[in-house]
Amino acid sequence: MEEEFPDDFPIIFDTVEYFIITSDETSYTVPEQISGISSYAFYNNKQIKEVILTSPIDIYSEAFEYSGIEKIDFSKIEIIGCNAFRGCTGLNSADLSNAYLVEDSAFENCTNLRNVTFSDSVYYVGSRAFANTALTEVEIGGDWCDIGEGAFEDCKNLKKVNFNDGVAYING
Repeated sequence: MEEEFPDDFPIIFDTVEYFIITSDETSYTVPEQISGISSYAFYNNKQIKEVILTSPIDIYSEAFEYSGIEKIDFSKIEIIGCNAFRGCTGLNSADLSNAYLVEDSAFENCTNLRNVTFSDSVYYVGSRAFANTALTEVEIGGDWCDIGEGAFEDCKNLKKVNFNDGVAYING
């Protein structure tokens, strides 16, 4: 049962801190009042397959690292922290159309990640953010964007890269 809060109720903690499996749950719906998923909330949780987001949210460092996540509405995520989805081999696509910050190693070693859509407002793609993924094509850059060192390193299937005029800096 989802907990509901009155409109005037002060919410002190507005992040999912830890998700504890109590049954055979493979899916979790994040309540609308939540604005972030904290570091390590689903870390190494092999049972979780789907997280349903009901409002815009930030994903903090290591939140899903090495988890079994396969499906999440990436279009509702604005910030993706360091190592947030690192090693999540169940992911195959990510619509980052609302994300403006993708930190270091965010999707590193997501070996089945083939498709990523970037926002025109993305301003930073961190070092090794997509290293060792199955990406085949990348188009990135809006008004201004900084690409970290090795952001697409070891992407053996990467055939086409289009850095639009907005890419200001690529760290070598």
